[in-house]
Order: sequence, then structure tokens, then C-alpha cells
Amino acid sequence: MFFGGESGPAAVTVDGFTFSGSNVVALRVVFASVNVRRCQFTENGLASLIPFGGAILLWFSTSRIEHCVFQRNHARSGGALYAFRSSAELLDCSFLENQARQSDFSYAGGAVYSEKGKLHISRCSFLRNLSEDRGGAIAVSDSYDPSAFVCEHS
Repeated sequence: MFFGGESGPAAVTVDGFTFSGSNVVALRVVFASVNVRRCQFTENGLASLIPFGGAILLWFSTSRIEHCVFQRNHARSGGALYAFRSSAELLDCSFLENQARQSDFSYAGGAVYSEKGKLHISRCSFLRNLSEDRGGAIAVSDSYDPSAFVCEHS
């Protein structure tokens, strides 16, 4: 599924979908805003050359992702979610057994990778995620603001 374009709608909502077994990124969001609710992402990004985000790729975008399950997704970087120059808010999500697999480059973020953006994580669980380089569960790089990464657990 692809959402993109600077002149698109204010926000798109994806609610209650199951994304499973895709060899490419299941949900690609480019220059857009998306709300993802109650979705399940399982075994996406299985092709060995998927560079970013096995389940969700955010590129210059804004997202709110809540009550979702990410299980056994794969990419070189951000096994489940990769966000580049994006703002991502993750609420009440589960990340299980996602992987960032190294190939000819060194990448990171078994479950989540955020680069040059803002990442807010609240009440999410991370279990058995793996990176062959950095950040078994979460990797954050090149944030301009120290408050760009917020992780809350209650």
C-alpha cells in the first residue's frame, strides 16, 4: 500500500488491516500523513534486498501508529519500521521477533530505526527483536534535537 504526494489529503487512516507475507515494504508513506490503527504486520520485507522498513517505511512523513502488532518483519534497517526525516508516534504496539539483517552495509534497528526525525514511543512492548549491528529493538541516529526521542512506559 502506498500513500504519497505533497498535495494529498491532510491524513489517511488505515484501520484494522492485516499485512502479511509481502516481499516488499507493506506500507510506504512518502511526503504524507498517516494514522495506522489496529493493524497486524507479519512476515513482510522478506526479500533479501529490502533496505528500509520491512512493514512500514516513512519518508518525510508524519504518523501515529497505535494498537498494532509487528511480528517477524525483516529489512536491512528498521526490521518493522524505518522513519527518515519523519515524525513517528507509536502507542500501545507490540514488536515481536523483527530483524535488521546486515548485508553489504552496516544497518541497525531490529524493530524500529529513526533517522533525522522525531520518535515518540509510549506503552509499547519489544520482545526478541534482533539487529546484526546496533539497536536490537530501537536505533535512533542523527537527531537534531535531544528531545526528538521520547520513550515512555507506565
